[in-house]
Parts: sequence; structure tokens; C-alpha cells
Amino acid sequence: MAKRITQETFDAVVKENIEEFGMEGQEAVDDVIKQFESQGVNLANIVTTLYLQKESGDNTSHRILESINKIAKIVDGGDYIDEELTESIKIFREECDIDLAHRVLAAANNAFPVLFSLCERFVDDESSLKEVLEALLCLCNGQPDLITLEAIIFMINHLENDSTDVTYLMIKITGVTSIMHEMNRQRYVANGLIEKLLSVLKKENVDCKIVKEACKSLKTLTLDDDIRAPFGKAHEHAKLMVELGAIEAMLDTLKNPLYQDEITLIEVCSMLSKLAVRNEFCQQIVNLGGLKFVLKILAEHLECQEIVKQVFAVLKAIAGNDDVKIAIVNSGGTGYILNAMSKHIKQSQVCALGCGAIGAIVLRNPNHCKVVMDSDGPTVILKAMTLHPNSKAVQTNACMAIRNLIARTKQYCEPILQIGAKELIQQASKQCPDEAKAALRDLGCKVQLIERWKGEKNGVVN
Repeated sequence: MAKRITQETFDAVVKENIEEFGMEGQEAVDDVIKQFESQGVNLANIVTTLYLQKESGDNTSHRILESINKIAKIVDGGDYIDEELTESIKIFREECDIDLAHRVLAAANNAFPVLFSLCERFVDDESSLKEVLEALLCLCNGQPDLITLEAIIFMINHLENDSTDVTYLMIKITGVTSIMHEMNRQRYVANGLIEKLLSVLKKENVDCKIVKEACKSLKTLTLDDDIRAPFGKAHEHAKLMVELGAIEAMLDTLKNPLYQDEITLIEVCSMLSKLAVRNEFCQQIVNLGGLKFVLKILAEHLECQEIVKQVFAVLKAIAGNDDVKIAIVNSGGTGYILNAMSKHIKQSQVCALGCGAIGAIVLRNPNHCKVVMDSDGPTVILKAMTLHPNSKAVQTNACMAIRNLIARTKQYCEPILQIGAKELIQQASKQCPDEAKAALRDLGCKVQLIERWKGEKNGVVN
């Protein structure tokens, strides 16, 4: 385990180098960095830039700490000029934007309670509140633990604001503080964030940047990325969103001519894919015209890799419903997918998602396998495997797509083997041994299967 030190320890040694050994500023810092790293100390959260040196007799301080102290005096009721507050917040933001170490240092010196106190103080002052929220956003980036329940409730209660900028910043803060933090997500949901965000999305003529940020924030509530939480509620959150009308909200946004820019479409499609967590939800998306809209978007934005990726994600998600698979094929979805894959065949993420979508569509449906075979789907899939031999996602999804193509249609084994599938799948076994063996087995190739447990006392056989 790596050793750690405090910022005060690092600063004290730098000061000692300057005062006791007569080193120049940067020379002293470089020497301390080298010294601690040689001892195996992790300096990731330590500010290693040269700190400011005040007049003789005063304590030394980092620039970010000086800005916090000035802001804290304002919070304590001291006299101030608007320009002074603006300048202090500007310096604070600049320092926070340098790296995580600066933000950690600020947090350790009560930056969050100081800034949140200002939020409450300036709640009716749009200009000042905007400045403070920008600083708070910078501080919380990568530090979701900082936000308190009081601050969560404040953000939710004031989210529907007359100011577009204030609403945007508050939504962005909810998203940043939900990433990799299950407790915050559950607190946000319990206090009505989903309802508030959907209410914002359903308003007329909402600014594009708010639509994008609201979709991002909703999406963070469906994540399961906090290793500290043994069980998350991503599925429950997605289910609640659908019950509150999230699918309708997303599809209405896709229809709206105000939101046809590529960045907005990317975020809305990405959010839509997160809602297809149950069989009936997949069907609901199709029933409300979602399939038609996403295929239309794919056709109109074929050049945009990000849109292609998100549409593929939607198609793969909703193809979990067997009836929806039929609707996708009847709408020409397989042709759209293979065409887009061919267009962006050099992009590994596009190929991975495309193979995943094809694999989901043909699963347990021989008729769909025929459609893909007639469209020369295996050639596209194997080309993706050839071009991206080091991409585990491509190799895994491609093997599964091949396996699903021939699992119930053995007549396609020979045509697929003739175009070089066996060699490519054997190479893929280094990346995804289980999926590769499944594909080779169903293709009729010889596969060495290991019986890891035989029901004997000796346990698992290596």
C-alpha cells in the first residue's frame, strides 16, 4: 500500500529546503518530490506547485487557500466589494481547474461549507449565485463525497429557476456529485430529483444545454459504479423514471425540431437506452414510435460516430424483447446497422456496439439470422474482428453474434467458416475464451473444454 503524507508536511519540507539549505523555489520543490517518491509516497493528492511566499514573518500559503480565506471573511459577515468577491471566486476556480490535488486541498480547508453558505446567501441574486455555483461545480469535480444532504435538498428545491444559467449549473452539480456515489444518487432520488428533471424537460422551449445536462444527470442515476456500495438501485431508478414519464419525455425531445443538433441527440438517445430495463419498457418505446425515430436519426446522421454508437445502444437494449426484435427487422434495422458498421468499420466502439446489436437481434430467431446472412452480415462482423484484434469488446460481441447466428441455423456454419471465421475466433480466444469457445463449438469446430468440477471431494480441477 502506498504511503501518504499531508499537504502541511510537503510544504514544511519545501520551506526547510529554502530556509535551511538556501535552495531556489522550484529547486526546493523538485528535491522534495524526488525525496518522497523515492520513499514510495503517493503524491497524487498533494499540490506540488510552488506555493506563494509572503513577507517575512508571515505564514506561507497556497493561492487557492488565500482565495478561500477571502471568501470565508465575506461569509462571516465582513464588508466586501462585489469586484473583490468576483476576483476571489475567479482565482478559486482557476486553481481548482489545475488538478484534483488543488481541489482536495481546498476541500480540506472547508471550501464546500464556505461556498454553500454563499449559495444560500445569494439565492435571490442571480449573478452572484451563478458565480458561486461555478466555483462549487469546480470543487465537486471528482469529489462527490463533499456534497451534504442539506446541499442536495437546496439544489433540488431551486433547480427550476428563472435563470437558464443557474438551472444549468445546478443540474450539472447533481450529475457530478452522483458519479461513483451510490448514497448521493439515492438521496437525490428520495428527495425528488427525477421529478424535477423531467418537469424541466417537459417545459416548452427549454434551452438545449439544459436538455443535454438533464439527460446526463438522469443517466448518472442509472449507474452502478460505486465500489463501496454492495448493492445499487440503478434498476429501481430506471423503473421509477419510466413510471414518471421519462420515455415520453425522451421521445418528445427527439421529435422536437429545436433539439436536432447532434450533441443533444446523442445525450437523449443515450438516456433512452438506459430506460429499456424491462420487457414492457422495450415494447413501450416501440409503441410510442421510438424505433422509427432512432432509425430515422441513424439514417440522417450516418456520418456522426457518436450518434451511430448511441443508436446501436438503443437497438441492442430494446432487442431484449422478442417482439421488438421482429419490429426492428421489419423496419430494416439490420440493414441500417450493417451499413453504419461498414461506414465506421475502423472505429472499434462502433463495431463493438454494432456486433452487440446484431447478436441481440438474431438471438433465438432463425428468420432474423437469414436476413443477416442475406445482407452479408458475417463478412462485416469478421472484418471488424480483423481490424480490431486487441479490442476485447469487439472480439467478445463479434463471437457472440457469430454464435447466435448459427446456434439454431446449422446450415450457415459452412458459409461462415469459408470466409475465415475459425482462425479469427481462435485468435479472439485470448481476449474472450468463453465466448470464442461457444462460437467454435456451435460452428462444429473441435474445442478443448475443461470440466472444472466433477462432483468429487478434490474441488475444482485446474
